Amino acid sequence: MATFSLSLYRISLNRSNSPDELMTLDCIDNGLNIADIINRMLTVWHTSLYNSINYSFGVGGLSDSAPRVSRIKQSPSGGFVHYRTGGYISGIIESGAYGTEQSIVDQKSGAESYRKMKDDAALVPFYFCFYFPRNSRFGYLLLERIGPAGIFTMLSDAIRCEVHKYISGRYTLKILPYMLDCVFDRNVSSLMDPSKIFLRGVRSDVFKAGFPLANRTGDGYIETDVVLSMRGMKSVIALDILRDLIARRRKRQRLEVGGVECADVAFQVKIGGRKRTVSIARLENLGTNLDVTHEVTISEDGYPTYESLHREANRLISEIKDETGE
Repeated sequence: MATFSLSLYRISLNRSNSPDELMTLDCIDNGLNIADIINRMLTVWHTSLYNSINYSFGVGGLSDSAPRVSRIKQSPSGGFVHYRTGGYISGIIESGAYGTEQSIVDQKSGAESYRKMKDDAALVPFYFCFYFPRNSRFGYLLLERIGPAGIFTMLSDAIRCEVHKYISGRYTLKILPYMLDCVFDRNVSSLMDPSKIFLRGVRSDVFKAGFPLANRTGDGYIETDVVLSMRGMKSVIALDILRDLIARRRKRQRLEVGGVECADVAFQVKIGGRKRTVSIARLENLGTNLDVTHEVTISEDGYPTYESLHREANRLISEIKDETGE
């Protein structure tokens, strides 16, 4: 069974020579509006096929090595699944890679029913939703993922290329994964098994933690690894520790658990019923992607309907508003 999820990203624009100077996205220079630029680009995709191989937004060119074509999906009524209301832009992008020849077979008989040629692209529908608060330095993007597949690379490259036409080298556009606390809590609470925390790169002369010590190697004034036993500790406490670590990581501060400074931290979690050791970086990503497989309505073509995905996206946008006040 395919899984469907929504990934979260935050959009910002800073002066190229001043990374901390963020611009208001709906009023740049002489009234440029990032939402307007993106919406115009998507409108062109109603009738023109976007081919990633033809575009480059700067040094290094496109980051997606597989050429793709994309377009806005046409609705049964003859219109397009692309809507704009103020700072909200949503719709369905159909996208697929080309460049390889493949045999398409009937899954019942095994007989070849079609042969995909190198110039053919099987277009898969992906939901998208932009939210740009008024007078804000940040915008937000929600993108559907189908299993591991998505369109972030293609779409972010296209946006950077389009915006670059208007801002030249004066500004830098960033589209980065965004961690939403409610998504993080929902995902991590189902994984946490607070039996062990692994502290890596600890100076053995500064160990001050109040947790029982399961294992410790090395002595003297050297960096070593420490395993803290968390048996009997409630999951909510482990979550609090994890939130604090992520906050420190974002501020580029040295990590610390129970008075112990370390270079890196890993948690023991359960994934698919099996215990695994997962780094802070990977756990942080759990706050950027929400599984909506059981919340969406599947249409006759086997993909979620726009309406059901849009409903779930609006719930996440409500959470963004609550957490950011925008």
